[in-house]
Amino acid sequence: MQKTDRLTKTLLALLVLGVWGLLLRPLVPVTPAEAQSGGRTKWEYVVPDMDGSLNGAIAACNRMGKEGWELAVVSGHAFYFKRPIR
Repeated sequence: MQKTDRLTKTLLALLVLGVWGLLLRPLVPVTPAEAQSGGRTKWEYVVPDMDGSLNGAIAACNRMGKEGWELAVVSGHAFYFKRPIR
């Protein structure tokens, strides 16, 4: 009996959260890129050259951030940045 009550409460909580998420979706701001592409953001990507030093990587990351890029993935010594297409 306790397992059934616990399962029922869990499913009810998930249902409430799902409905709440659907109701709040219109309140989430839409970026210009999303508006132009029908709600899907289109991205551009870049892998900048870095000199291999820690200071060089930090400087490159700071420079990219100031230009509107966000770090998406680090793979080995390659830093992949992305930003919405303007």
